[in-house]
Amino acid sequence: MNHQKTIELGVQARELLASEAVKEAFLRMEEEQMRIIRDSSPESTQEREAAYLLLRSHRHLRDELEIMINRGKRAQSNLPSEPAPTTTRKKR
Repeated sequence: MNHQKTIELGVQARELLASEAVKEAFLRMEEEQMRIIRDSSPESTQEREAAYLLLRSHRHLRDELEIMINRGKRAQSNLPSEPAPTTTRKKR
């Protein structure tokens, strides 16, 4: 993947994680899975395991977005800086 694509993905990931709607969705999903884990009966092993896997998936998605952000920042810092414009002096 080229530097520009990595930078663009990092920017998109940062915007996504900064979104109030996405923050709220993550919070609601995590709270629901924790409720299932906490309130399930001792016999509901499969239900708890499914909730736990979903909770891990949410966290994995967030981690992957953070990785994209960090890679984008590194790619941005590795870009060559713009050369200073050359000025020519007038001869007297």
